[in-house]
Amino acid sequence: MDALGTAFGNELAKILWRVKYRVMIVIYAAAGLCSGLFGASGFGVRLLREFIYNVTGSNVVYGALSLYRSLLLPLAIFMLAADSFAHELETKSIKCVLTRPIGRFEAYLAKCLAILCYVAFALGTGFAAVQAWQVVSAAVAGGAAAPLSAGAPAVAEAFAAYALTLVPMAAFVAFATFISVVFRSPALVMFVCIALYCAFSVIGILYNGAGAALFTAYTGWYRMWLGERLPWRSLAASAGLLLSTCVAFFGFGFFIFEKKDI
Repeated sequence: MDALGTAFGNELAKILWRVKYRVMIVIYAAAGLCSGLFGASGFGVRLLREFIYNVTGSNVVYGALSLYRSLLLPLAIFMLAADSFAHELETKSIKCVLTRPIGRFEAYLAKCLAILCYVAFALGTGFAAVQAWQVVSAAVAGGAAAPLSAGAPAVAEAFAAYALTLVPMAAFVAFATFISVVFRSPALVMFVCIALYCAFSVIGILYNGAGAALFTAYTGWYRMWLGERLPWRSLAASAGLLLSTCVAFFGFGFFIFEKKDI
C-alpha cells in the first residue's frame, strides 16, 4: 500500500506539473460561469440547448454538469490517458516509473487513480464556480430570484449529483487507459477514443436497446438518484454494467500493459 500511495502521489504530481492541465482547471471554472450566464440570458442555439446545456435560468447547476459530463470530462480523460500511458510508452519515459520498487500492477493502478482524482478535482472546481455564480447572481438581483441551489438541502443534492458523476467517469478512465496501452501514439489514442465515444453515443441515440448496454449512456447516471422513490432495479443493473465495464477494461488494459516490452 505504501508503494501504491507513493506512486499515486507521483502520478498526480506529474499531471498537475503540466501547465495545460492547470489551465484546464481554470477552463472548467470558466465553463461553469459561462453556463450560468447562458442559462440566465436564455441565449443559445437549439442544438446546444438540447444536447449540451439544456439549461434555463433555474437549472444552471445541472446545465453546467451536462456540459462537464458529456464533453469536458471525457476529453480531459482521453488527454490524460494518452499522456500517462501512450506518451510515456512512446518516449520510454515510463521506465523511470518501473525502475522504482513498484510492480506494474501498482504503477498501472496508480495512473488510473491519479486520472480519476484529477477529474474529481476539476469537477469540484466546476461545481464551486457554478455555486459562486448562483450566490453572486442572487445578490445582484437583491434576493428577488432565489437560485436553485439556495438552501442546504438543494446544495447537498447538487453536490451529490456531481459526486455521482464520478462513477461513470471511472468507466471512461478504464476505457481510455485500455486504448492508450494498445496504441503508442498519443494522437492516435485521442482519435480512437473520440471516434469510439462518438460512435457509442450515436448508437445509443439510434438504438435504445443497444445504447443501454454501453457505458457511454450512463454519464447522466445521477438522474436515477434524484426523486422521492429510487428505481432500485434500474440502479442495480446500471451499477453492475458500470462496474463490469471498469473491471473488464482495467483487466484487459493491465494484461496488455504487463505483457508489453518496455
